[in-house]
Order: sequence, then C-alpha cells, then structure tokens
Amino acid sequence: MTSLPDCIKLTLITDPRLSQAIEASLEEDELISNFERIYGVYRPRKPRNGIEFMVDKAAGYTPDPEWNVFLSEFIQFVYRCVYLPLYGDGDSHE
Repeated sequence: MTSLPDCIKLTLITDPRLSQAIEASLEEDELISNFERIYGVYRPRKPRNGIEFMVDKAAGYTPDPEWNVFLSEFIQFVYRCVYLPLYGDGDSHE
C-alpha cells in the first residue's frame, strides 16, 4: 500500500484548505479521468448488479485496498498540482 509523505500528512492536519481541495477535486469527473489516464492509477470498479456483487464477495474481492492506493496517489496529485500552486506561498490558513 502506498502511504502519504509526512509533509502531506502534516498539511492535512494543519491546513483545512488541502482537504477542501481534495473534496472539490473528487467531484470533478474529468480531472479524475485524466489523472487515471496519465498516472495509470484507477478507481476500483463498482459491481454492476447484485449478482456481480455476490460473486465479488464470494471470490474475496474487496475494493478497500485498491481505494487506499487510488486515494493515496490522488491526494499526492492534488497536493502537488492543485494545493501548492494555489496555497503554497505561505499564506495564513484563513
């Protein structure tokens, strides 16, 4: 599993603007699609119907580890490409 660098963890704790940037970015389907295409990191697929869900469950497929990998990479992307260009100049946390 990919973990977040300490500087990002610290920023998540101390500056709510990073969390806001992540939440806003997760609402942008085009941004996510292009992130997936460029970085090769994809959101786990969702079952299309109840039968597929039951087959996944019986086969032991659990998307949680895959979501952890996706979110870790996406958070780092948002930090570098959204948060730092907007707020990385040392402004106050207002």
